[in-house]
Amino acid sequence: MRRLAFLLFVVLSIGFLLHLKHSKESPVEKAQDFMRITITATTLGVVAVPVAITSAATRALAFTTRRMLNDGILVRKLDACETMADTVTICSNMSCIMTRDNVHVRAGTIGVSHRFGTGDSLHGTNHHVPTRAALGRLPSNLKDLLRLHIALNFTGYEGETNGNPTFIGSRIETAMLDLGRDYLGMGSIAEERSNVQVIQMIPFDSDRKSVGFVIKLTDGRYRMLVSGGAEVLFPSCTRVVDVHGEDSNPSIVDLTPKMRQCVNKTINTYATCSLRTIGLVYRDFDSTSWPPQRILPLDDDPTMVAFDDLLEEITWIGIFGIENPLREGVSDAITKCRGAGVSVRMVTGENVFTAKKIAAEVGIYTMGAVVMDGAQFRMLSGPQMQQVLPNLQVLARATPDDKKILAQQLKNSGETVLMTGSGASDRQALITADVSLAMGNTGTESAREVSSAILMDDNFLDIVKALMHGRALNLSLNRFLQVGYSVPVVSSP
Repeated sequence: MRRLAFLLFVVLSIGFLLHLKHSKESPVEKAQDFMRITITATTLGVVAVPVAITSAATRALAFTTRRMLNDGILVRKLDACETMADTVTICSNMSCIMTRDNVHVRAGTIGVSHRFGTGDSLHGTNHHVPTRAALGRLPSNLKDLLRLHIALNFTGYEGETNGNPTFIGSRIETAMLDLGRDYLGMGSIAEERSNVQVIQMIPFDSDRKSVGFVIKLTDGRYRMLVSGGAEVLFPSCTRVVDVHGEDSNPSIVDLTPKMRQCVNKTINTYATCSLRTIGLVYRDFDSTSWPPQRILPLDDDPTMVAFDDLLEEITWIGIFGIENPLREGVSDAITKCRGAGVSVRMVTGENVFTAKKIAAEVGIYTMGAVVMDGAQFRMLSGPQMQQVLPNLQVLARATPDDKKILAQQLKNSGETVLMTGSGASDRQALITADVSLAMGNTGTESAREVSSAILMDDNFLDIVKALMHGRALNLSLNRFLQVGYSVPVVSSP
């Protein structure tokens, strides 16, 4: 209607200017004629909009945000409620949305073949010895190495839940700490960490999917302990721990092609069984000074060394398969999304096989769809990405930059994108998306600051509720406008 009012003003103004040359009216009368044209067009624009539209929109938004809060969705930006209704693509992470909290280490392999856990159903593997028996037979010095590795690299802390002692931290951290306490005899985490002199911390990096520490041993030498994605760390390893028995110290042997094939098979087997694969590696330095000889320190800090310069002569300790059961109702929620014309894509930093398996279980992945690694995706050109996007359902080992690129490419194709995120590294992807949802439990404050709304329970089902509330809001406003425009027309003589 405003466009119609503007069009009316233009037409009347043109007519006024055409007759202005032949008009015999005084300048005052001409000015009054032009003012009448302006008033007429302005009146049409004002009258066309119902008087109560502002009040109705405000009340509808307030009512919607209150109902969303009752459903565990804290809205930070009111305009996001309307945008949610137009969402046609959901880019969801895996760890925070689609899985429950009862995470545990289901199986593992120390060295090449010392297996443990409930692994009978793991295809292609030998029988797994029960965890307590298998880890109990490890040599004491290897147990000490594992306890120290877990205590340092998995930075949870001790607390209480409903009066029961527990570990507090991310799901992977608590699962590994539980393993150390229950099967490796790990005592207080504070004591384990206080007995170690940390020389350098290697912070988690989303590209290399790993975190680590450099510590000083009692004999004056240095040791690096690193944990992270198994398939990312293993290619850098040249040696492996060889477990002989409880009474004999483990030996360190060079990795042969056959050993590499066996470990890679174990990694892929765990991943295809929906287990998150965590690898542990270490490296000992003979030098009694830090940085070691032949390794250049960083320019801005002579006591620090770049992690890439330390990735030589790495020793493989083992792999741990962490199981995180699927949330109930996720499959039904994804089916509802598909029925409502909303496609769901999984964007995760997990292994390709793990992501594909879980995506298939919840109904995201369908036969013939595209599953792509983040490294492959970022190598594509813009036109190539546009060709892949319609069939892309799983993007695994995705970095924060990959998430941002995906959101931007989807927007370029005309889709309204909803993106979930939890870490500080997800900020740019959340900003790029049309609607961004941060995690309330596991998310960082940095991610919540830039999000459109916060999922208080980190539950995928709440995303479906948010879309329903957004569509209900748009429907309510449309109905109000229909009534607001139709009543004056019907009541006019």
